Amino acid sequence: MCADPAAHMPAVTRVLAGFEAQSRADVDGWVEKGARALLKEDAGDREAARRLLTHFSHARAAQALELGKTIADGLDKYVKLTGAWRDPVGSSINDAGEGAETVNCLVGYDPDKPAWKQSVNPAGRRRRGFAQAPLMA
Repeated sequence: MCADPAAHMPAVTRVLAGFEAQSRADVDGWVEKGARALLKEDAGDREAARRLLTHFSHARAAQALELGKTIADGLDKYVKLTGAWRDPVGSSINDAGEGAETVNCLVGYDPDKPAWKQSVNPAGRRRRGFAQAPLMA
């Protein structure tokens, strides 16, 4: 991802949006129906409905973590196998002269600020590396 964020971001975004859409469809479908059914039975089993919702949330969170790992591993392999890997230069990783930046793909950017408050203009930066086809169509 750090090798060429603009090239990889659309594919990553599509995967994450698909995962989110699937989660939303599950909640709107069987999860909510199941919880409602548990609440209607007899006097209503609120605890069972709560456990169902908690189980779904925990399971989906675990799947999201696994998906994130899969995406990161896939991008790592793709970048390395296509020859786009670049070793770090110098002793400071991600230091654009501002000093003591954290390790991330945002050289010169502050991950805690929204895009419109960034002091660096990404369009004005010179892109390094070579253009690649997107990871997924």
